[in-house]
Amino acid sequence: MCLVWASIGFCTVSTGDGSWTWQNPQPQGNTLRALQFIGTQGWAVGGGEFGLGGPGTIIHTRDGGVTWTGQMCGAAFDLMDVAFVNTSLGWVVGGSGFIARTTDGGASWTRQASGISFDLNSVHFADQSNGWIVGASGTILHTTNGGGNWLPQTSPTSANLRSICFVGSLEGWAVGDGGKVIHTANGGGNWSLQDLGTPNDLKAVVFLDSLNGWAVGAKGTIRNTSNGGGVWGGQQSGITKDLRGVSFIDSQNGWAVGDWGTVISTTNGGNNWGLQSVTTGNHIYAVSFSSAQNGWAAGGGGALLSTSNSGQNWQQRWSGRSENDDLLTGLCFTDTSRGWAVGWDKADDKGLVFRTSNGGAVWQQSSATLPPLTAVHFVNSLTGWACGSPASVSHTTNGGDTWSSQTLPSGADTQWLNAIHFEDSQNGWAVGEAGTIVHTSSGGASWGKQTTNVSQDLWSVTFSDNLNGWAVGDGGMILHTSTGGGSWGTQTSNVTVKLFGVHFVNSQDGWAVGYRGTILHTANGGQDWETQWYGTSEDLLAVRFADSQRGWAVGGRGTILATADGGILWRAQESGTRYNIQAVHCVDTKTCWACGTHDVILNTSNGGEPVRAESVSDVKQSPNGTLLRLTAKPVTAVFFGAFYIEEPEQFSGVRVSYPGPVSVDQQVEVLGVMTTVAGERTIIASLVTPL
Repeated sequence: MCLVWASIGFCTVSTGDGSWTWQNPQPQGNTLRALQFIGTQGWAVGGGEFGLGGPGTIIHTRDGGVTWTGQMCGAAFDLMDVAFVNTSLGWVVGGSGFIARTTDGGASWTRQASGISFDLNSVHFADQSNGWIVGASGTILHTTNGGGNWLPQTSPTSANLRSICFVGSLEGWAVGDGGKVIHTANGGGNWSLQDLGTPNDLKAVVFLDSLNGWAVGAKGTIRNTSNGGGVWGGQQSGITKDLRGVSFIDSQNGWAVGDWGTVISTTNGGNNWGLQSVTTGNHIYAVSFSSAQNGWAAGGGGALLSTSNSGQNWQQRWSGRSENDDLLTGLCFTDTSRGWAVGWDKADDKGLVFRTSNGGAVWQQSSATLPPLTAVHFVNSLTGWACGSPASVSHTTNGGDTWSSQTLPSGADTQWLNAIHFEDSQNGWAVGEAGTIVHTSSGGASWGKQTTNVSQDLWSVTFSDNLNGWAVGDGGMILHTSTGGGSWGTQTSNVTVKLFGVHFVNSQDGWAVGYRGTILHTANGGQDWETQWYGTSEDLLAVRFADSQRGWAVGGRGTILATADGGILWRAQESGTRYNIQAVHCVDTKTCWACGTHDVILNTSNGGEPVRAESVSDVKQSPNGTLLRLTAKPVTAVFFGAFYIEEPEQFSGVRVSYPGPVSVDQQVEVLGVMTTVAGERTIIASLVTPL
């Protein structure tokens, strides 16, 4: 089978703390929900899919979108909108009442207090001082001092409000669920309902002046007014897909975007709308035109598109991750340069193969027709195997240029194979459904079935040498062999949950991970397994150690855990995504990759470690959004949901936002994201450990 490789370019965007970076898709794979350009500078914001939550994502370009870099604001929740009044001063809003402001174009962000916990969906500033935000349950907030104080305004509706637009500092409109539109003529001192004549949810609104405006929403809805909303009339979009964004540059020329790559445009104020051709099938959430010719659109999976001819042609600047149910479940590197990731394109029911020869700077996707794949293992830069469904093993001797199928024995030729491991170019094992284990001592020229006497599905296999191996699976199953699989026996795990991953660094030290954060460790080859604790409720799907001390476990909702002491203490690392991470591989104690759903591939070259702050003064010198570890400092005050750490013998401190119990004068280790709340340096802590 001959392969054609499609290259994916490289443009690193940090996941949020500088430790893990996106390698696929580029420049990142979180959904972008809002977009704004001022000249050649632009900002796009977003986060995870609806229902998955953050982390908040900001990307910025200074060259018209040729290159993008990540910005960090410390948001643990999705960001829903962005508003800049010039290239320096801007705001972002998002989930759970999050507001942040920048005065330097996003190089640093300062959190502002909203006073609420409702999701905030849209923000608009008329000038540097006067701004409004709308959100869930009819929320309206207003500031007259650039966000120094945000105060609620009385809303005439309890519907979720999705978008807001002002012309000047007095007249504005907001739209939301159930066809709701509200209007103010006095800066929000009074808001009143207007009648759009539709029950469909409205997603976006734009006004050019106090008279002319458009609102778009569900089922292709477009409404237009030429008298400030006194009367709203319907316009025919010609589509039934939800519209989520709208942009007009004058009374005639406008664009609307929506689900499944929908872009429509008008040149006569909306009397006629026509489809424009785009090369993405992802949902498009936002559109921004800076002139009649130049525009940008952003959407699902981080997709970014641009046009320089009014949308006659849209160029896909960044394709973003697939919104199909693609997933990468297997990952292997032979050194810091050469690696492979495999998985399953569920839409087409075929295998996915990605390859890199430069550490992930460029990933090439194969056009090969392979069965769905679950795992991959290479023993050198040329020789490797991949397994999957139904009962398939494919083999390459040229680094993946070509693959050939290998024949499995009777009794194992109908089962999914979930994991594969080779100790050298000849000896390998694969495990799968119903207790299946197959083995080869000839590089796969022939495979034989090994007896396990168990019926549980097996999810992972590892060997420390040609004799000693372990496999884990459903019901807390752990199998062990000391004869290369000549015989397999069970070990007592003391758990009954599914175990999805196992790894041994030698014949004695090993770890297994599984359902709802289960972590097991053995120091004697599995004679005794003990539980290690982190506290996550997410499934852990894979584990990998570089040596007996340094390891990583990955799993649901973007979970990455790391340990530097063999698992005595596990710490969360920010992955920058809330998609499931299915596999992890490290080649040393610093260099690791992880992959997962929607073709996500991440990399770290510093072990995923946060910046170590040894003192409060170190914290105060760190930029907002940095993931910090602050150690061995006394707690001097405890408040509801927070505590305060003070420098010894100095009147200087830092506030730590943390919901757990902490005692005064307790020595702690704090791991969290740096931000500023109401002028005070704060760590939003993800972990606090007594020392």
